[in-house]
Amino acid sequence: MACQILMAQLIIKKEIQRGIIPKRLRMKKYFKEAVLLYGVEAKAKGENVPRILRNAVPSDLLPWWPKETRRRHKKF
Repeated sequence: MACQILMAQLIIKKEIQRGIIPKRLRMKKYFKEAVLLYGVEAKAKGENVPRILRNAVPSDLLPWWPKETRRRHKKF
């Protein structure tokens, strides 16, 4: 599982540049751990975790992630 998490790091970095996280990656059981590792590395480097990753996992995964509520648009 650790090997899969580390391999997912490369995929996550490429997909962030594209702007989407594919469903095949989000459905993997190690996806949350891969995002957690990405978040820890980003925090250590002083970088921000992209919003696309923060929205893909629960907001309580990392304590320093801002708690964002998703706004729903009203339908008229």
